[in-house]
Amino acid sequence: MSDVFDYLAWRGDLSFESVPPNEADRLILCILSFLDFEGIVSHGIGVEEIPLRHVLGQYFEKKQAVNGATQNMRRFAAALMKSKRFGTLTLSGYRAGVSWGAAPDDQLQFAALSARFANHLSVIYRGTDDTLVGWKENFNSDLIRPIPAQAMAAAYLEQAAELGMEMVLQGHSKGGNLAVYAAAASSVPISQIRFVYDYDGPGFERSFFLTDRYGLMRGKIRKFLPEYPVIGLIKESDCHKTVIRSMGKGLSQHNGFHWQFCADGLERAKRADPRAILLNSRLKRCYGSLNSVQRKAFIEGMYRLVSLGGRQTVTELSNSKRMLLRDFKQLDPDERQTLMLVFTEIVKQVLTDTEK
Repeated sequence: MSDVFDYLAWRGDLSFESVPPNEADRLILCILSFLDFEGIVSHGIGVEEIPLRHVLGQYFEKKQAVNGATQNMRRFAAALMKSKRFGTLTLSGYRAGVSWGAAPDDQLQFAALSARFANHLSVIYRGTDDTLVGWKENFNSDLIRPIPAQAMAAAYLEQAAELGMEMVLQGHSKGGNLAVYAAAASSVPISQIRFVYDYDGPGFERSFFLTDRYGLMRGKIRKFLPEYPVIGLIKESDCHKTVIRSMGKGLSQHNGFHWQFCADGLERAKRADPRAILLNSRLKRCYGSLNSVQRKAFIEGMYRLVSLGGRQTVTELSNSKRMLLRDFKQLDPDERQTLMLVFTEIVKQVLTDTEK
């Protein structure tokens, strides 16, 4: 079993000119996008481009103490800085924003940046970060279309297209969803988009795939799922899918650091874990049983529950999870009833499947 660090040790001395970028390199760029490059990488796409080696050097001078990068991310960044393959890659167009508005169309978590290769531009969309509002925006896709991040992703792509270069789009988790949405909903000439790489991103409503433009883009989309796929099976996908070996248990396989690499790409798995397929079917049956009013009440109730006490991040939620029962009692009776309806249905589905 070999991870991203093994891959960088094997291939780090090979330039992109000698060995063109592959699916593994695209995932590495997706992992990179989770770092905060505000004040380091220019906002303008293709403007004041700066080598990745210098970007990361400045990041750890200015932001490490503030952002508290994980040990894996520090090790990852150090390997990229030393790498001939990635170190000289130039970055620009860093855009990021978070909005904590009260209404779904005012709730946003978005980030993107661009990397220039010799013959194309790589547009990279960040996945859901540690903010609770980022997770809330994902659920808001059941309430409004498009969600703000999707609209920003399409606008970003249209600006990137003004450089006149061919483009490859990629993103992990929510970033994969944004990459697919931007490709299929923007006004960028389809011929200018070479490929779209979606790494375990949630899908869309079935109606999204019925447009003529999506039909033309479909053959260019590559979706990758870990062996235990949950996030990537939320809603529907209508494109080629590849299952990748991943370490860890359950949802932890979603983490890009757990995906397994080989010398020329990502290591294939024989199939997706049937337990993950079963879990997704349970959740879809449960959630699908709610009408639109109940769905909205569930989404808003859950968000109010997890953000009580001023919590704004998943980390804060994890550190105070013992307080959730107390916080649950603070919700309005109608909110408690809606949440209990969903939780009861989930238990019912689990028990039904266990009996079968």
